[in-house]
Amino acid sequence: MADSATVVGASVVVFVVVLVLVILLLRATRAVAPYQQGVVTMFGSYRGTINPGLHFVSPLAVVLRVDLRSQSMSVRPQTLTTKDQRVVTVGAELRYRVVDPPKSVFQSVDYRASLMQETDLALQAELRNNDLTALISDPLPVGVRLAAAITTPATAWGVKVEAVTLRIGEANSGAAAPLGVRLATSSPTPARSYESTSSRRVGG
Repeated sequence: MADSATVVGASVVVFVVVLVLVILLLRATRAVAPYQQGVVTMFGSYRGTINPGLHFVSPLAVVLRVDLRSQSMSVRPQTLTTKDQRVVTVGAELRYRVVDPPKSVFQSVDYRASLMQETDLALQAELRNNDLTALISDPLPVGVRLAAAITTPATAWGVKVEAVTLRIGEANSGAAAPLGVRLATSSPTPARSYESTSSRRVGG
């Protein structure tokens, strides 16, 4: 009877040990997708990054997966008054990607929200300091300054702004005249090229 109880007790212990080992093994196994990079932290400190693939890390570690693909973000349209007292609606579309995963995790609580806020502020500053007619006829300088204003803080968050597209229209009773300004910012200095289209003449 005692031998039987001992065998049962030993079996339970072995089962528990095996179960714990399996749980630890599963906990230590982390998969990172081909378009991601993992930021590893443990006990509140940064331990490094892991590339795509299957990895074994400490069961106590936390792996934050960061998407490295190009993404787009639409900045909500807002109504502003230009330097020549014209009321316009302006919005923007950003294309960006994370190039430094640790910075994107540690330097901003939410880099997407921060990027949108910086774009809002940059749009307000640029539109209020420019005439609408000048902006329509030669939007490139404004676009370059806007791209630079967004790129500077984005770099601190580990984000690279690849393109900025503006949508500007005069706010009146008729349809707004859209103006698309595309700035390529993949190089250190924004490329001096743009595309613009207007459905009707604005100004004059």
